[in-house]
Amino acid sequence: MARQGIISEGTETEAIEVSYGGFPLGDAWVHRNPVTTNATPLPFRSRRRDIYPISTDTGQTFIDHLIRQVNQAKEVICLSSYMIQESNLTQALLAASSRGLRVYVLTSGEEELARMDTEMDDVEKAKVEGYRQLLNSMAGRILIRTAPHFHAKFLLIDPHSGQGEGVMMTCNATIDAMTGRNFEVAVSLTQDETISFFAQFVRAFWQEAKHELLRPGELSDVHPTPESVSFGGVTHPATLRGCTTLRGRVEQLIASAQKELVATGWTFGSDSGVTAALEKALERGVTVRIFTRPVLGNTEALAALVAKGAHVFGHDRYHAKALIVDSHESLLMTSNFTQRGLGEGFETGIELDREESEALVGLVRSWEPLCEWELRPSLSLSDATNVIRKKIPGSKKLETVEVIDLFTKDFGVQSLVSLDEPVRHPPAESSSPNGPATTKLYKRGRFTSRTSLPILPVAAIPFPGAQEEFPHFRIPKGEHFVVVSSWEDVEKAKPLAAKWKARIVIRPTPPKDISASQGSGLDHSHNR
Repeated sequence: MARQGIISEGTETEAIEVSYGGFPLGDAWVHRNPVTTNATPLPFRSRRRDIYPISTDTGQTFIDHLIRQVNQAKEVICLSSYMIQESNLTQALLAASSRGLRVYVLTSGEEELARMDTEMDDVEKAKVEGYRQLLNSMAGRILIRTAPHFHAKFLLIDPHSGQGEGVMMTCNATIDAMTGRNFEVAVSLTQDETISFFAQFVRAFWQEAKHELLRPGELSDVHPTPESVSFGGVTHPATLRGCTTLRGRVEQLIASAQKELVATGWTFGSDSGVTAALEKALERGVTVRIFTRPVLGNTEALAALVAKGAHVFGHDRYHAKALIVDSHESLLMTSNFTQRGLGEGFETGIELDREESEALVGLVRSWEPLCEWELRPSLSLSDATNVIRKKIPGSKKLETVEVIDLFTKDFGVQSLVSLDEPVRHPPAESSSPNGPATTKLYKRGRFTSRTSLPILPVAAIPFPGAQEEFPHFRIPKGEHFVVVSSWEDVEKAKPLAAKWKARIVIRPTPPKDISASQGSGLDHSHNR
């Protein structure tokens, strides 16, 4: 747009503001404002079992409960955990062994140790090295068997006695997990469930374990199963060799949902069939709410569900794994919603009745305000919060991206020699600072340029005999100047300027006459 109006002496500023709201971000997590509360979820006791929310306030209570169970054992203790860390619980297990009890452990050490040098940071490496040392300290005192797919987490006390007890937990037997770093929950087992869990433990011990640790640092092959071993029946939902009843129960529950379905887990995979079943539930009009970690794999598996109406919330430490249907029927499990967990692994699950399910619903609701992230499919920059997580080219994980409201750039001052000289205007949208690989994005841009206007030199004098439309000045034996007062005059003055090779300028603003006020001040200063 051409400039208009009277030209004032000095520097003119021109700014262009551009919106980048339509910039596509892809599937991304937007940051929510988590609401912390002083209310601590407390253990709940139903007619059949205890339910333990594991938090920083209740975690030690939970560990103490496990230790009491170990200390009360009379014959056999069975522990299954993907990872184990030295703690008061492991000391209690070793003490039980010293009392003459038979202590058995199923764990998954080899896979973690194998990838130790390639994928782990120093903290993880230190944790795994501690895990290695712990297993070696147990060798010869506790019978440890391993397999890469051992992922179930439970403790059984005298399970074959008819008076046995048991606990299934979503957390590993590590200190952080058992003391509240994660979102975790555990449940006590009924007598029938304890027997069923023991049957699963025995099958894995003899049929699925790859190695056993009899001496420190030596993993030996597992011997063939003796004919005298009695396996028993696995009646609870489980994943193990030749058994995928856990997957079947997950599919049944999803198919039965009428109003609302809540799924929580560390990992969701599109290969498990669960996301397809959840999509069908959405098509039936079921409200679907999912709680998980804001990581790349979960983003890729769940974004399509969000696009169809699901609500997905994230927290970096959401580890509890559950499926709740219509607030009154639920399944708590050790498995993630993946093919490995539901189709190929070693996992367990417990079905909760209406009373227990309602308690689990209350627990999940108490955790929801703490979730810092929400997944949005095909997010545009205009809808982004101040911080988001998204995949950027060249990265194999989600990156945290800062979103800033305004990007500003000043292109400096251009000093015009003549008003008919082209003026540099601020660039428009092509100067966007946003790119697909940047970790700082801007919703708007403001580009500013400043122009210093040319004025008639003090030494210039009127050109003798000039009768032109515009005042004509000249420096003695020097340049010519044509003086204008408005932007509309600039175009009209160009022929005259070309004739005399003159510059088009404006008159300087005359200085204010301050002599009177200065004199008054002097007068008053002597008038005492």
